[in-house]
Amino acid sequence: MNIIDTIIIYLLGILTIRQLIAQNLNIPLPKRLMWLLYDKKNLEQPVLCRRAYEINCLKNNKQSNSTIVKNLLELASRHIKYYEGGLGHGRSVRVQSQYFINTLEASYNEDDLDIMTSALRTLIDHSELPFPQIDFVLYIKSGNQILARNIYNGVGDYMIYICRIDGNAGSYPLHTKVDMHLYSVQFENLDALLETAKHTSGKKLTGIAIDCSISTGNGLKDAITQFNKLVKKGQYNINEINHAFVLYAHKPYDDGKSQEFKLHRYFDMDEKTRELIYKVSTGECNTGCEEVYNYLKGHNLLRYDL
Repeated sequence: MNIIDTIIIYLLGILTIRQLIAQNLNIPLPKRLMWLLYDKKNLEQPVLCRRAYEINCLKNNKQSNSTIVKNLLELASRHIKYYEGGLGHGRSVRVQSQYFINTLEASYNEDDLDIMTSALRTLIDHSELPFPQIDFVLYIKSGNQILARNIYNGVGDYMIYICRIDGNAGSYPLHTKVDMHLYSVQFENLDALLETAKHTSGKKLTGIAIDCSISTGNGLKDAITQFNKLVKKGQYNINEINHAFVLYAHKPYDDGKSQEFKLHRYFDMDEKTRELIYKVSTGECNTGCEEVYNYLKGHNLLRYDL
């Protein structure tokens, strides 16, 4: 090894050590000397843990829950449709209604996507989860993939996204005893999660499930149940998912029926809720979404404090 190679190796070693210190330690240096360890962009905010810091930066919503709910109701009024003959929506069990609020459509609008993203970030932040860090997100194929992938937009490549193909579509392993990685035909990007878990020492990886809304909750429940079954059976370095986050439920949701996970959301709807939202959209509601919010509150449909 010549002298130039030796110098290069020593320099790379110094830079690596500097980067590790900058990303994981907060050394109280005088401001004039901080450039020795921290890049210019980090001089005002040394990073104790890079991912924890970046995720924490997403938790910047200072709005009250009531304001967030009213914003979501306003958003719903922009994407509600009326069906005189009625409409059935849902997966295994259909919700019958004369109205349909298309939050999938709303996610294609940047302003509406920001409203939903901010609301879910706040809901996750305020839910006092029993674990300090989220490593992966599970969402369903026919759900709001745009919203689910936008919640942690900004934390680089750290977050792993797993997409569950609908239970009545796709391919299935026929043998009863199949390694978990072969279930990538049912869970897109599953291999990336398993590979990360394989190289993670100490604590297990922890994830949550995300969607914009639920009708009956059966689709989300099926995805979580199947995922947890695979994790438990394979004894992987991955925790089972026991928390799911949506903006709202299309009908009152029975929290007692989901022993597999806790469903966090802002409110539940009924047909009267949708009727009032539709009146907001047509200008028939003089007080706008204030009336809808008061209806939710008066009929015990608000759920963000559960």
